[in-house]
Amino acid sequence: SISIYYFPFMFLGWSIVPIVINIFFKNNENPIILAIVGFGCSFIYCWMFAIPQVLFTETSLIAYLAADVLFEVILAISSFLTILWLFKPCYNIMKKLN
Repeated sequence: SISIYYFPFMFLGWSIVPIVINIFFKNNENPIILAIVGFGCSFIYCWMFAIPQVLFTETSLIAYLAADVLFEVILAISSFLTILWLFKPCYNIMKKLN
């Protein structure tokens, strides 16, 4: 949900991907490496939600992570596969448009 409590952490989570790619993988066009980066950033994005959950609802961090681990894995796998399958076609289209 987009609420005043979660939005700053959601925004930070969204910002992690371009920051990581621009700092460490700027000139990388290998879809496998970028898919692995997307896989890792998916977990970091999910962990960002643990901060407001623990602070504002006083949920146990371990309980939150245990309940969320399945959803984290699903997000990470879908990110990995999406980047792996769509990076090259999207990159080629953007190259033609540029």
